[in-house]
Amino acid sequence: MMDAFNDPGYLLDVTLNNSTAQFTNRFLNHDIYDGLVFSGRVGFLRYESQQSIQDTFQKIKNHNYYLRHVVNLQDANAQDTFRYYKLLEAYEISLIEKTPQIMEELKKEF
Repeated sequence: MMDAFNDPGYLLDVTLNNSTAQFTNRFLNHDIYDGLVFSGRVGFLRYESQQSIQDTFQKIKNHNYYLRHVVNLQDANAQDTFRYYKLLEAYEISLIEKTPQIMEELKKEF
């Protein structure tokens, strides 16, 4: 997933009224998390790890939701769409910051 944020082919910069939003125009995969939940394997992790993983994957799902929403709003008012660009940017900043920490936690538990 982290590679998705480093691919310049998917990175977009959008500017409106001197404010810029930068985000990845790419849907992020969350199938592994869904598989862990449905298999019951997530239940073997410490509560703290479960919570941080759940929070991270919710951000991934939200990122995908807002990206899909932006695609549907392409012809709408730029101001209306720009707020979603800023949400995408915020989710990505958080994911880039938190994901390596979570991966380290998981390595310790497995």
